[in-house]
Amino acid sequence: MATVRKDFEKGVLKSWGGFIGETTGYAIWEGKDLEVMNAVTQYVPFVIFKVHPVATEDQVNEMIKTLLG
Repeated sequence: MATVRKDFEKGVLKSWGGFIGETTGYAIWEGKDLEVMNAVTQYVPFVIFKVHPVATEDQVNEMIKTLLG
């Protein structure tokens, strides 16, 4: 939990929680790919993550513009 608090203080961890009655939870990090990789790696082997990068609205709009030419 000290590492979780440290990541909040650094500003890379935006939200974190455990699912009640389970041994699973979630975490939301913001940052460049390398920053996020470094952040999640410090929890191994205690936690195994499934990472889902998310595109912003601006990134999706840029992708659509590119597709439309």
